[in-house]
Amino acid sequence: MLETTAYIRLKDKGLWDRGIVPNFLGSMRKFDPSSCLPHLRMFVDDEYLPSAIFLEHITGLEMITLENYTQQRMDNIVRGIQQIHTALVQHRDPKPRNMMVVPGTTERVVWLDFDRAETYDENQITSEQEELLREEEEIVVDISECLVRAPSSERMCHGVV
Repeated sequence: MLETTAYIRLKDKGLWDRGIVPNFLGSMRKFDPSSCLPHLRMFVDDEYLPSAIFLEHITGLEMITLENYTQQRMDNIVRGIQQIHTALVQHRDPKPRNMMVVPGTTERVVWLDFDRAETYDENQITSEQEELLREEEEIVVDISECLVRAPSSERMCHGVV
């Protein structure tokens, strides 16, 4: 539910139109996996029924790494989290594994994996929630600065290897 709620908000705010997140196509809650055999056989005996989200397929996405890092891409990652926060969504897992580079472009990056996200009420955001958004942005800026300043053999900040 957290991920679905976040993607709905991000889509409503136009972030997929701007290429910051993939297009959210819909979701299914608690469906019977036996109707999707043999592909979902692994879920048939689970205690709880599975749920699913459906996102745009973007061919060849790559996690941001030292090999595909550019300043433009990192600037777009920072702008992306700022736009996500403008929509009052806190990602809650701002690590490079969730920051994707679109191969064949010099600048497009996509944020993924909102399964931990918090979506705040537009009319009642608290000062604590605003602070959480600021802190998350600082983490993303720190990752960016780490990539810029450290020698490539020693870049080890916030999980950047």
